[in-house]
Amino acid sequence: MATTSAAGDRWSLIGALDALDEDDPVRPRTARDWLVDTATFTLSLAFVLAVTFESVINRGERVISADAPDWLVWLDLVLSLLLCAGLWWRRRRPVTLTILTALLGFFSIASAAAVVVVMFTVAVHRRFPVAALMTVLNVIPALIVGLVRPDPDLSYWTAMGWTVFFSTFVLLAGSLVRSRRQLVRSLRDRAERAESEQQLRVDRARQLERARIAREMHDVLA
Repeated sequence: MATTSAAGDRWSLIGALDALDEDDPVRPRTARDWLVDTATFTLSLAFVLAVTFESVINRGERVISADAPDWLVWLDLVLSLLLCAGLWWRRRRPVTLTILTALLGFFSIASAAAVVVVMFTVAVHRRFPVAALMTVLNVIPALIVGLVRPDPDLSYWTAMGWTVFFSTFVLLAGSLVRSRRQLVRSLRDRAERAESEQQLRVDRARQLERARIAREMHDVLA
């Protein structure tokens, strides 16, 4: 019973993080959203299939090591395909997807493209502290895997440096897009508010003019 309660609290916390931005409500997909979502899904799926194909025909390129079992390659394929499918809900559940990508990071390479999409999405749709936390959460598996399976062409610190640099770049790029959207939204709201206030002033002026004319007519008739 306690375990069930703890699990419920954990998922409630994830849900709270997912819904953190009250000023960024989920809206119906526009034509542009459909185009972007289709492109990201297609590219991520193509990357998964390409990496899996390369891993199958070239036994020296395994997910964890050269002697990794075949079932691990197919497990990576299945989970990566599920993550690609999850990209269709990335705007609604970016934090949940980012946590799942962190778990995949311990062994998966086929999901790399989808992971980048998810990390960028969480940076665009969530506040910077949450996005930074999710970025760190996804870098940790790379730091551990780099020790277990070092890159044959790069030193550990060079490889990790590039990982941290690229993750930071994605975080900052997404945050920049988020800031720009907020600025545009603020300017639009300000313009709409100014237009509304101008219309109120015009209506008020008309009412005052009608009242003045009515008083003058009343005085003339009197």
